[in-house]
Amino acid sequence: MIVLHNSLSKKSRDFVENHTTESDTVLDWYNGGRKLWIDGGNTLVGVQAFPAVVVEVPAHNYYQDEDFAGKNERINITIEAHQKPICGVSTKQEVLVEIDDINDLIRLHNTQNSDNVSEIEL
Repeated sequence: MIVLHNSLSKKSRDFVENHTTESDTVLDWYNGGRKLWIDGGNTLVGVQAFPAVVVEVPAHNYYQDEDFAGKNERINITIEAHQKPICGVSTKQEVLVEIDDINDLIRLHNTQNSDNVSEIEL
């Protein structure tokens, strides 16, 4: 698990202390972690609150039915694999609930598009 952490925040310190292990990567945002994150080719998109647990979302198709000028059309686009920070969590359970919600959407889109795409794992 990758955790973007703010050691100045009690909530973030508590999360790191109680919900991470030695095998997790914890980057202290204001003590060099931000630079390491960006220098590693990562993005700041979505990093809004700490702690933030970063998950790898696999590439998958997305569909949405739209009504364009009275004509019902299905929009199909491919969402590239990307990292998504789950921000401001207090417990690992909150992270797992967010992951379940994302996986539900991926499963729905896979069913609609007959794709076989892996799901997010923590």
